[in-house]
Amino acid sequence: MLGDAAIPINTMLLGASLARGPAWRAVPRATLSSIVLSKLLFMPLCTLALVALLGAVVPLPPMLVVVMVLESATPTANNLMMMCELAGGGASEFISTVIFAQYLSAPFLLTGSLTAAMALAHSCTPGYDCFTGLVY
Repeated sequence: MLGDAAIPINTMLLGASLARGPAWRAVPRATLSSIVLSKLLFMPLCTLALVALLGAVVPLPPMLVVVMVLESATPTANNLMMMCELAGGGASEFISTVIFAQYLSAPFLLTGSLTAAMALAHSCTPGYDCFTGLVY
């Protein structure tokens, strides 16, 4: 029962930290931009490059390509908020603001990453039949 409460508690902690809005002054703009762009743009681009290189060596199913990019392109999880609360030190404003900024940027950057992943998956690697899933 305790484990079942983890997700609602994480959401409540993030909501409580953002109850008065994000603390934009708690995070320097350059730091916030760097975090958001690194997590939501640079990591998916690196994953796309690695998947393309791997796909040149081994035939990859298109769904695997999409899932690999999706895993790297999603915003930071709420679990980080709980870890900061448990550790103390007053980092909750910083982390909640960073998570909020990632959620604000996600509709645009996540859409771009998934579009690129779908384009890469659609191009398919040689030796893999996109429609049947068979390697020939």
